[in-house]
Amino acid sequence: MRRKSTLNQAKGEPAQLSHPHPTRPGKTHGRVRSSRFPCSADYNSRFECANQLRKAGDADGAIRILRELVAAFPEQAAAYLIIGDILWDEGSLSAAAKEFRVATKRFPELEIASLGLFHTLWQESKTDAAFDEVKRFQSISFSQEYKGIIDDILHEDFKDNETHST
Repeated sequence: MRRKSTLNQAKGEPAQLSHPHPTRPGKTHGRVRSSRFPCSADYNSRFECANQLRKAGDADGAIRILRELVAAFPEQAAAYLIIGDILWDEGSLSAAAKEFRVATKRFPELEIASLGLFHTLWQESKTDAAFDEVKRFQSISFSQEYKGIIDDILHEDFKDNETHST
């Protein structure tokens, strides 16, 4: 099954479950607290600062800045999505799903938010809720990504049924 390929493509970076250690090349860790990225007040600068903190391993610092951006600029979808993605990468699937759910309510036709919600629900084994999100989104828009996911699932089910019937 596809993981959040669309979300990562939109951000222009691959998914990372651990981050490189900033002072010891080759070492990885879960989080680093860092305040070495000063941020100015405008949206783009603060968003970039949050991305730099995330890349440096400071997920908490990145989320803090992104939450400030959501409060100040609620019409900007990217901050919602990146919060969900950070939480997803950290393994906090329930919290990530909650963030993606907020994004889908705020931006119901935004495919990337819907896919983020679907994938986190799917990974939490909440398949009924995941399929409910597919149905919700497909009722208002078409997603080639969802078509591929459903085709993959049906193909796997077909292969499983063939194996069990022989």
